[in-house]
Amino acid sequence: MILYLILFGIISVGMMFVQKKLGALIHGPRDIREEKGLFQRIFIAVFGVLSPVGNPEENLGTIFALGRKDARTEGTATVFRAAAGWRYGYLILMPFLIAFAIHLELGSNVAGQTPVGMYLLIGGLLIWCGVYMWRFRLVIDGIDMSCTTGTLMTKHFDLTELIRAQTTRDGYQLTFEDGRKISIPRFLEGHDLLRDFLIGQLEDNGH
Repeated sequence: MILYLILFGIISVGMMFVQKKLGALIHGPRDIREEKGLFQRIFIAVFGVLSPVGNPEENLGTIFALGRKDARTEGTATVFRAAAGWRYGYLILMPFLIAFAIHLELGSNVAGQTPVGMYLLIGGLLIWCGVYMWRFRLVIDGIDMSCTTGTLMTKHFDLTELIRAQTTRDGYQLTFEDGRKISIPRFLEGHDLLRDFLIGQLEDNGH
């Protein structure tokens, strides 16, 4: 049973990697107002049929999107947090990722030769991902938007300077008149409200 789970995990990770690489070639970031292109829809459908484990990325996306669907309000501000499915789903997934890495190390011919720094890097990355999704907050109060960045700091943006909002594989990328950019993850409470708000703001700004 354990070997089956490990094999399933290897295949799933491999298929996610293939989908990510091929998907990036088929479509790049697109305007937030555009729907998925024909080639992208065909690719996703064909990939799901041919893959022995279905579409792992889509399945994980369904799990990560679970939870509260509405944004929170704090006074006059609207607060968007990471969805519960993303936060708790990652906590459940992380031990499997660690066990998978340990199995690869102990079951290989070079066991014990992996540099300690590599373990520290992988461990640090896993911890960072967990902290980021639990700390993440995007707050909109009037024309002011504050957002948690990848450095776990909070940056403020003037929404009247928003000139571009693009859909990426991981969420959205916003670009402002001064050249600053910010990436917003996909699995958020109030996701649909945020998307509609960004589209309306772009139209108000004449873009």
